Amino acid sequence: MDKFISNLMTSSKGTFESEMFSLVKDAQLASHEEHFKMLKGTCDRVDFIYSLLKKSAEFKKIFSQNAEKKSNEKSMKLRTEGNNMYIREKNMLKALELYTESIAFAESGSWYLALSYANRSSVLFEKRYYKECIKDIERAFQNDYPGHLKEKLLNRKGKAESLKEYQKQFQYYMPAPTIQNKNPLISAASDSVEIRKNEKYGRHVVSTKDIQVGEVISVENSFAHIILPKSRFINCHECLEICYNMIPCERCTLALYCTETCRDQAYTNYHKYECELVPLLHTHSQLSIRMALIGLKQCGKMGDTYEDETFCSDRFKEILELSSTSNERDFINTCIYLSTVCVAYHSLMRSPSFQKDFDINSIDGLLKDYLYRAHIILRKKVATAMYVFTGIFNHSCVPNCEFFHHGSNLVIRAIANIKKGEQCTICYGISFSTTNILYRQRTLKNVYMFDCDCKACINKWPVFDNLPLGKPLPTWFEAKMMQNTFENTKNWDEILPDVLHLYNAYEKYEPCQNLLLLQNLISEMLTDKGCNKDLDF
Repeated sequence: MDKFISNLMTSSKGTFESEMFSLVKDAQLASHEEHFKMLKGTCDRVDFIYSLLKKSAEFKKIFSQNAEKKSNEKSMKLRTEGNNMYIREKNMLKALELYTESIAFAESGSWYLALSYANRSSVLFEKRYYKECIKDIERAFQNDYPGHLKEKLLNRKGKAESLKEYQKQFQYYMPAPTIQNKNPLISAASDSVEIRKNEKYGRHVVSTKDIQVGEVISVENSFAHIILPKSRFINCHECLEICYNMIPCERCTLALYCTETCRDQAYTNYHKYECELVPLLHTHSQLSIRMALIGLKQCGKMGDTYEDETFCSDRFKEILELSSTSNERDFINTCIYLSTVCVAYHSLMRSPSFQKDFDINSIDGLLKDYLYRAHIILRKKVATAMYVFTGIFNHSCVPNCEFFHHGSNLVIRAIANIKKGEQCTICYGISFSTTNILYRQRTLKNVYMFDCDCKACINKWPVFDNLPLGKPLPTWFEAKMMQNTFENTKNWDEILPDVLHLYNAYEKYEPCQNLLLLQNLISEMLTDKGCNKDLDF
């Protein structure tokens, strides 16, 4: 089925889709259904919709917007707001974000930029991020910092230098686990699984041996990703690492990076094509453009052949195999998809860098096809990252696998015992324990276009509150959990083996509340042991 896209993760229901629906309505695309159905190829369909959209007032309105330019006036306003948050409200995180945004808007080399770096260094000093504080002070001096204010900043730098050894230390995530027995045919997976394909389930993942609960199945880095709006002042837009003293793109006001290396790498690979267009791009369009750009650079031509049969998560060839160009949706939804493709396509065509680097005439049809396939894969969920192997996992309302984030790496673990030959599944956000069968079936059919036949749906399992309790949990275990909760020690290394042992003993009572509680504990403990943590600021 290939129906799932994993994400570092969000959805934006309403805003994007409603705007595309308005575009479809304004262009009166519904009146052209009969002619559209006569068209067969993706490019012909994109060209047809594109020709109609270009006449639309809504389409012209979208592209009448100009990207926000660097502005010292805007930078000063943001810095003033940051001062208010810092001095009056004592909201250090908000102050940091406002100072970072002020840095993004300041004109390169100006003392406005220097002042914003200096103000941010004060917040970093107070929060005991001394190394970051020193770096910002050095950047302030590199950008025409006013001479009459230098003494104060030099004093702060001297204090920060003397306190560097007391730098606040916080590990936001542990490195992703290492796969012990690598799969020779799937670069991101262990040899406990394989990819199969049939008419009913499409491509899907099946276990080649018994898999124990908690076992690592795959470790995968993203094929392409974009930053969440809520994280744009804290996480590097290229490597996604948490960074409290980011530097801006020298041309636009939105992109921010942890180092010059990340900034230059992003600009070379994709950002130079979107830099002046970013405000026009929605999350969905921006990610699909990045995926298509990788495809253009990797594949060259649709007819390229690959002798290597290994499934590689960093190849666009696998993206092409994930997607389907079959038209299973109603005409309006198809138009919404194709309108999104046209917005992305038109955006790229407006980029001088794209026109310079690519032979537009020779790759025009390929670009449209790649953008369309990327949108088909992304579905209605607005993904923030594309994980190719994870995209093969099918849904179950009672999944036996779950994903865990370690930085930008996505780790899939078994959260149930999986027998040899059994399909490995994840949840697309609709679990039997929280939603009734009618809602699940209707939603999965409307969004992902399949009828779920998992054991929870076939056997009509009730939601959690209506499940039997199951065998009572041992008193010694409840006492240990209560003590751990009371002391807030989260000593999971000691407790996790007990939970795994109890899960194996209680599995035969499925479905019941206590088995689900144990499963949720396993998930929580594996997350707390090494996955992404909240900010420490």
